[in-house]
Amino acid sequence: MRKNKNRKFKTKNQNKEKNQLNAIPKKKEIQKKDYIIFRYGIGHLLFFQKHSNVFLVLSTESNQHVITLTGGSCHLGRTKKQKVSPFNISLMIKELKRYCSVYEVTRLRFFFRSSINKHYYNIIKYLSLNELKVMEIGYVLHLAHGYVRGRKPRRI
Repeated sequence: MRKNKNRKFKTKNQNKEKNQLNAIPKKKEIQKKDYIIFRYGIGHLLFFQKHSNVFLVLSTESNQHVITLTGGSCHLGRTKKQKVSPFNISLMIKELKRYCSVYEVTRLRFFFRSSINKHYYNIIKYLSLNELKVMEIGYVLHLAHGYVRGRKPRRI
């Protein structure tokens, strides 16, 4: 018995196109939390760099943690070289701008925990390009990036 010749089969190209459409990441909607309040539209932004990643932490003046943005969480790469590239800082700042618009933050106090390097200058430049004013720049030596956890006690 012969099967019907008019049956349609999906080709490999049609499957690839369908998978590519599903692979485009949708930006999730940011929901404002009621218990987080920024006074006068001022937020604290902490920047630090580990050997394989870059961190930006947004918090309130009373050290309530809002969001931690990293190279990995912003889907900027999987390797160390991709996560730490200076171009990715601009993409992280765009994501930060979304959070700042939801929480109505227009001015930032910028603190950094690492030495001054290429990322430091790029962050300052991209913050000003995204209409976020930097009021103050400071250096903090020991500060947990969740703002909650304290330092470990010293062993003697």
